[in-house]
Amino acid sequence: MIKQIKKSSLTITLVVVVVLSALLSASVWINPFHYEHGTGDTTNTSARQDTVQSLSDIYKPTEVIVTAPDRSQKLLYDQAKNPVMVVEQQVRKWRLKHLSRVVNNDSTAYLRYLRTENSLMISYPDAVATSIFNQTFNQAVDTSQLKRVNHIVITLTKQPTVYLMADDNYQVYRLTTTKHSLSAIKSSLSGGQQLTVDHKIVNGIPLTTYPHQISLPTLRSTVDHQNLDSTAQTLMASSNVSTVSSQTTSKLITYMAGNSRRMTYNRATGQIQYENYLGKDNSYGTQRLYTHLFNLLADTPTPLEQVQFDNVSLVGQTITYRSFVEGFPIFSNNDYGTVRIKANNDGVERYHLSLLSLGTPLPSSRSNVTLPSTVTVLNALYQAGKGKDIRGLRLGYDWSTSQNKDTVTLTPAYYVYYHGNWVKYQTLLKGD
Repeated sequence: MIKQIKKSSLTITLVVVVVLSALLSASVWINPFHYEHGTGDTTNTSARQDTVQSLSDIYKPTEVIVTAPDRSQKLLYDQAKNPVMVVEQQVRKWRLKHLSRVVNNDSTAYLRYLRTENSLMISYPDAVATSIFNQTFNQAVDTSQLKRVNHIVITLTKQPTVYLMADDNYQVYRLTTTKHSLSAIKSSLSGGQQLTVDHKIVNGIPLTTYPHQISLPTLRSTVDHQNLDSTAQTLMASSNVSTVSSQTTSKLITYMAGNSRRMTYNRATGQIQYENYLGKDNSYGTQRLYTHLFNLLADTPTPLEQVQFDNVSLVGQTITYRSFVEGFPIFSNNDYGTVRIKANNDGVERYHLSLLSLGTPLPSSRSNVTLPSTVTVLNALYQAGKGKDIRGLRLGYDWSTSQNKDTVTLTPAYYVYYHGNWVKYQTLLKGD
């Protein structure tokens, strides 16, 4: 009897394992829209997160554009294989040599390289330090010659050439390649979805533009809620302070650890402001700032799987990390899914974050949203007197939370960089 029970138990266990494995595999293959990082463990600790996310995962290109021999361009998304990951894996095997500058302070020539025929271009949301590029792609590009990179262009020719491009001063640097292979990269470009794009320079800023109306799906997602007290303990942890006190009002909950650390939680918006008074200034150079702020990010309770690099202010010593889906940034009025960290160039480290993060976005039952061409958007902004102050324009997704804050609707929209903030263009037109 005991032998029969053990045998039956083993059979049942094996069946359960097989069924669970099949369900998990099916969920991966069925989901046609890929979140930039999988849903992570939201367990909070006071130590560095135990995560597989590396510095290269956080600072990675998000935009993939293929340019045909006739210079027509397509933005790729929802690929079966992630081209950015494939490029990283392949280029790490290459040797990039003979760095030479081919364009400097020439916007016309720079635009021509943005449209390099028969090429693949992967772009960062904002410029990254060349040291970050070197670490990601296992190269040794001279950081004294080229300090930051916005775009990586690879010609899809028999003897590929790599161009590193910096929007600052319209710089283009050429690199020759050895030990190269393009087969895996070309394979990753097939299938998936495409949008027709072009490049323009508006107010001195190179932009990816959409010459025709475009249609993108509305997405939905669950929301992960981190524990407030655990978040406070993680941020306030210090070897010099053993206890954390708190004060509560109708609007705010304030946590304090001695005289150096302070965290304020806004109960209405869900926003968290954290300050660490270090008592000394320390300004970081271009090559060090990105690494330093990544290390601070890794010590926060924010799951690293949920965010990646979005933009930087070298003068303000600040980096914003944001949620993305298929290379498109996700924006929220309350900065949900966003972490902003400022180094202590004025003696204080400052963090801005929230307790909410997204699960894996899936297509919604709602119909696709049709958006106008970029020219239409820009013309409307100029007519409203806003055009001359535009410093960026991109497609993104608008985060709208349900009343119970358990689900999120993500709606595609144009966003404009205006007076230091990303603003939905309809909001800007209304003057809000």
